[in-house]
Amino acid sequence: MGVSRVTVRIDHLVLRGVSRRDGDAVGAALREELARVLAAPEVMQRLAAGGEQARLRIGGVHVDGGTGPRRLGVEAARGIGRDIGKGASS
Repeated sequence: MGVSRVTVRIDHLVLRGVSRRDGDAVGAALREELARVLAAPEVMQRLAAGGEQARLRIGGVHVDGGTGPRRLGVEAARGIGRDIGKGASS
């Protein structure tokens, strides 16, 4: 059975060291890259095999000090993609 729908809700996004004016750009890049990451066949397989996950905590996303807000959002989305299917927590 395949995955027909994926719903992602981010309740809390901590952006330490990111200015408030860059927060929207990080969020936009996160949404865009997350859509791409979740559409990857290997991620879809892990989603189908893992069932529903109530909560997913990813480790910190570490980037260089000169990294812009877009790159930060992309790396956060990729961290989520890496951790999908590694087990749910409540």
